[in-house]
Amino acid sequence: MTDSDKLDSLVAAVKKKAKYSSISADIIRYLGEQEIAKRASLKEAIKSTCSKLHQVSGAYLENHPDFSKWLIELEALPHNLQSLEIKQYCRDKMQAHTSTAERLRIIDEFFQCCLERLAPVHSVLDLGCGINPLALPWIPLVDDPIYQGIDIFEDMTRFDQRFLQHVHLRGRVNCADFLGELPKQRFQVAFALKIIPLVDQLKKEFTHQWLESIPADYLLVSFPIFSLSGKGKRMLENYSIRMMQLIEGGNWKMEQFEFSTELAFLLHH
Repeated sequence: MTDSDKLDSLVAAVKKKAKYSSISADIIRYLGEQEIAKRASLKEAIKSTCSKLHQVSGAYLENHPDFSKWLIELEALPHNLQSLEIKQYCRDKMQAHTSTAERLRIIDEFFQCCLERLAPVHSVLDLGCGINPLALPWIPLVDDPIYQGIDIFEDMTRFDQRFLQHVHLRGRVNCADFLGELPKQRFQVAFALKIIPLVDQLKKEFTHQWLESIPADYLLVSFPIFSLSGKGKRMLENYSIRMMQLIEGGNWKMEQFEFSTELAFLLHH
């Protein structure tokens, strides 16, 4: 069996597992290729690929939303992004996702503060977006902005796309490997919200290069201050150091914002 055949078999085997069935084949292929090169057998490579996938997506997989129900509820709501009904719907649904639930406590100030120098924002690239399109009512946007999100979950990105369509917002949300080929279009700002630790887990030596390759004039990067268990573990200090390492030698200008649940940086050249 050639390496290409092994990789096809690995992707198919992982996708057959209910837990990983909604994950983009691109990210499975990316991880599987590395594991095949390191492991003695295909069986070991499949097992280690699943382990890697759990590292980067376990929290989401364990609290999997019922997107079909969410969409039924959405259909009954107004199409205005700033309507009270849509904003309450967004708050309710963001509570179901670990990362956005943490940001809910500070959402009224987070985007306004971090993006003040750019407001109103005309185009956003959201990498590892999760259900962050639901935060759009709190982002200081122009009347007709462009939003593009990328994440690795097929069911989640389908929901995100339907949400954009419901509120008549230009843009799209793709299910793809956000470490792979990025859009050729240039954006005013790119979000990399709480995903640097995940990128580091996958390929730490690649993170600096990945940041440099993002097609945006500004990058809004953030880190969690607490772990999922609620412990600090010196995360604020450690992530501040990590951010300085990532921009070293890159001619970046940086603003830092510290909130009760999140540490954020706005970068530009």
